[in-house]
Amino acid sequence: MTPDSSAGRWPTLTSMLTERAGLHPDRVAVRFLADDGSSDSLTYGELFTRVTRLAMFLRSQAASGDRAAMLFPPGIEFVVGFFGCSFAGLIAVPTCYPRPQRAMPRFDAVINSCRPKVLLGDRRTLDALDVRQVPGVVAGLRVVATDDMAATANDCQPTVAVAADDPAAVALLQYTSGSTSEAKGVSVLHRNLMANLEAIRRGFGLDWQPTEAADSELETGVFWLPAYHDMGLIGGILAPLYIGGSTVLMSPRSFLAHPLRWLEMISRYRATISGAPNFAYQLCADRCTDTVASGLDLSRWKLAFCGAEPVSATTLDRFAETFSGTGFRRSAFYPCYGLAEATLLAAGPSGPGDLTFATVDRKSLASGRFEPLFDGDAKLTTTLVSSGVAATDTRIIIVDPETRQPLDDAFVGEIWISGRGVAAGYFERPEESESTFAATLDNGDGPWLRTGDLGVRYDEELFVTGRLKDVIIVRGRNLYPQDIEQSVATTLGPAAGKVAVFSVPGPYGEELAVVAEVARSLETQRLAEVTRQVRLAIVGEHEIDVRHVRLVRWASIPVTTSGKVQRSLCRDRMLADGLKCRHRWDRTALRIAGALPPTPVIDPTDRVDSIATATVVIEDWLLQWLIQRIDVPAEQAIADRPFADFGLDSLATLELVGELRDWLGLDLDLVLAWNYPTVAKLAAYLAEQLAGPAGHDTETATDSGDRATDLESLLDDIERLTDDEIDNAIAAEREF
Repeated sequence: MTPDSSAGRWPTLTSMLTERAGLHPDRVAVRFLADDGSSDSLTYGELFTRVTRLAMFLRSQAASGDRAAMLFPPGIEFVVGFFGCSFAGLIAVPTCYPRPQRAMPRFDAVINSCRPKVLLGDRRTLDALDVRQVPGVVAGLRVVATDDMAATANDCQPTVAVAADDPAAVALLQYTSGSTSEAKGVSVLHRNLMANLEAIRRGFGLDWQPTEAADSELETGVFWLPAYHDMGLIGGILAPLYIGGSTVLMSPRSFLAHPLRWLEMISRYRATISGAPNFAYQLCADRCTDTVASGLDLSRWKLAFCGAEPVSATTLDRFAETFSGTGFRRSAFYPCYGLAEATLLAAGPSGPGDLTFATVDRKSLASGRFEPLFDGDAKLTTTLVSSGVAATDTRIIIVDPETRQPLDDAFVGEIWISGRGVAAGYFERPEESESTFAATLDNGDGPWLRTGDLGVRYDEELFVTGRLKDVIIVRGRNLYPQDIEQSVATTLGPAAGKVAVFSVPGPYGEELAVVAEVARSLETQRLAEVTRQVRLAIVGEHEIDVRHVRLVRWASIPVTTSGKVQRSLCRDRMLADGLKCRHRWDRTALRIAGALPPTPVIDPTDRVDSIATATVVIEDWLLQWLIQRIDVPAEQAIADRPFADFGLDSLATLELVGELRDWLGLDLDLVLAWNYPTVAKLAAYLAEQLAGPAGHDTETATDSGDRATDLESLLDDIERLTDDEIDNAIAAEREF
């Protein structure tokens, strides 16, 4: 079957891969780069053979329409398993990668919601699955290891027609982010998926790849995004395969450990397509040095999509400036908007090109009017990035959420969507499906998908302005203000009044702010320490670093007539310096402030003294880093004090390890600050590493009884950075 000449797409994934394997069986379809530098790949022909063999076996284990939970680490086996479900007529349910000996609330919620018949994974993952940490229903599932079949896949001629080619069949369940107890699986039909892939192709401005094209001439993508969320699955895996190109994958952990590795892979494989949430571009700009940039060639990168969280004009400008010498073109940026309920892409420019920015009056925006300004006080304005126009076969309108009447251009309202990419609804949630997917206007026009996002149309382009609900998005992570407010109130104890938590614009994206009333009886001299306790509580309980704290007078936070905190009004007052503050604290944004100092030199003829000198130099640098970057008071920056006392969140820890790598030229592990939990211990270890083979044993470098707990804590933090700050960035309400 060939692509429909009018629609430009196949009816299902099954027909797509079947045709692709026949057209160019020897072309590399997918390649995975392991953290150790090794790689594995499958051609279209090899992928088809493995997929159809797996599908034949799956058909003996479950019936068409049954759910198959997919439990894979990053790698090619996920791709085999996903297409295997499609060919077998099963509904794929991508889930998060399991954490050995740790609870997996997201996995539990998904399993309990979809009730699968089959559990798919690779052999190593399935063998390591701790039955004590998973729902009881897992024990009764038929377990299939895809790599067990790899050895026999080439021995038999596969059967092509494994399942019916039905566009109306459910292809997968995409589970949204948010409260795990409210996990909602979006039922994406094959026709939704294929329609959205075509919309992506047209929006990105991509051509079908010639059958006889050489690998060097193909559209090639490089992606580190998790495959079990739709930006990684649809944008990173399926979109390149849809046009007959090639995709190169790496793990999220690989990106987190060394953000610039993403760009190095784009350079090495001469990729033309890639993308990520806003914060990833900022991390790369922060980590870049002139030496690193000089070794990159990003000249073939023609489309760099950016979404999944509010897109920062400052971030895009800084990234383009930082990497201008690599051949990267500012016109490659493709800011876009979408959500899981619309499969993926809902709006974007008509191909890459010049960005559209709008600086608007913040007060007018809050009142529902979009008023672009050519100049004005930066404290009173905000700069928004256009998300382009409605995707192919998609309609977007702006609606008053209360009256359900369409709004004219330049008025802010809820974004409503209709089109072929809009999914069928939430799996077995009829009431929520009705309210979200079957909304009607006041005149009865419908159905429309209610996104819960606020936006405005101006000069025919869509600008996303915020959230209708009180969900905060910081570094791509969905945060619920009431949860953080409870933590603040608990920390303040009897001194606590009302608390308001919200996000405010920062130089590189949204930042978390806390406003808390404190009792008159709380002494002024204690306010700084109370602020520190609040910050530590938020880092410890929510793994996010607050950037602004205001302790205000009693009864000064605005509330509704029913006593509910008015977060938006409180936010406006804070930005206008209109709060009645008793104490104010602000942290500057994490970013490299200047050149790193010279690397300490170890003299092999005087090794002991050289190590001692290097230890002092490194210790001083670490203390200055804490003072300047984490705003630790100088008198509290003590070398023997645990890092945990300074309130570093996961991203700050990754920044620290990354800068140490850049400065010292050492290959350092992400758990470094937990293996050596004080400045003194870490400095001594690093000096030893500079001198040659490590002289310290990881097991003995930490405080005895707490090492396992601390190490597990950091791993959990890093996983949350992966599962929340990345995964939530590409799931649910902020896809693309």
